Amino acid sequence: MTAAAASHEHLDVLKDELTSQSVSFKKLVVKEVVRQDSDDDSIKKHILTSPRAVRKQLIGKCIKFRRVAVLESLIPEILKLHGADEVASFLHGCSDKVVKEHLTKGDFINNKNLNWGHLARYHGALIVSLMEAEMSTASMWNRSGLYDNWEDLLTSTC
Repeated sequence: MTAAAASHEHLDVLKDELTSQSVSFKKLVVKEVVRQDSDDDSIKKHILTSPRAVRKQLIGKCIKFRRVAVLESLIPEILKLHGADEVASFLHGCSDKVVKEHLTKGDFINNKNLNWGHLARYHGALIVSLMEAEMSTASMWNRSGLYDNWEDLLTSTC
């Protein structure tokens, strides 16, 4: 199996192993399939048809290898199939535009699975600009309350 992982020629072997029930080389297979497969639709199909544990590994590797297009194309389907909690867990791996779109909707901002530590690390400027925009539109009396809300969100997971 390790020889197949080292070569792009054996990607079909890795994909077969990805769908097997065996968990022997699952972490290695997931890593190599995401790293080697250039077809975003193929990875997306594997994520949508895999069990939860394998789906989480695949999404994690998509974040690690910066497969942003795959993650962003998954959002509508994962929302439909598994709900907002699942999307919130990988939202930090998406582009600034997508993160801003979902945070300003209000659906995700209080989600327990939203990792504010990762959001602050990967999208720090965006988080600060959202805070600034909210503070600038608030009255003087409400600003301390807004600051406390943002502080609670950011310190709850950091």
